[in-house]
Amino acid sequence: MEKYGFPKDELLFAGLVNGKNIWKNHYARTLEVLDELKKKGINTVLSHRQRM
Repeated sequence: MEKYGFPKDELLFAGLVNGKNIWKNHYARTLEVLDELKKKGINTVLSHRQRM
């Protein structure tokens, strides 16, 4: 994306947090990545899978 960009009419589904151990996530870095994507105008979707 740095080199070629990302289509404005597409959504990026971002898996930024490892679902196996969410407690080891570096939240500040995750928020930085999301902020960088937002600044570039990249529509981003975050989701999680809830275990039943």
